[in-house]
Amino acid sequence: MEFVHKFIPGRLPVTILLLHGSGGDENDLLPIAGALAPGAAVLSPRGNVVQHGARRFFSYPGPGGFNAEEVAQRVSELAEWIGRMATQYAFDPNRLYALG
Repeated sequence: MEFVHKFIPGRLPVTILLLHGSGGDENDLLPIAGALAPGAAVLSPRGNVVQHGARRFFSYPGPGGFNAEEVAQRVSELAEWIGRMATQYAFDPNRLYALG
């Protein structure tokens, strides 16, 4: 699984993973990451699910809640992708902090 994304190198040994909300994209939280952790690297993927024209990381079937199997599958795909990005961009996945 691939994600359209932005990676911004940092001067600190930490990386902020930005996970936008429904209808957002990889640009939405960049200003917040810069304000909260100046100098940190930033990895910001775009959700691959499109539901009612809005980007998401997993679908939302309605008030009954989420499909746990789909959420687990999407989390697994994201985790695998993050591991590949850690190698590609040379950041420590143990020093990755999520914001979303």
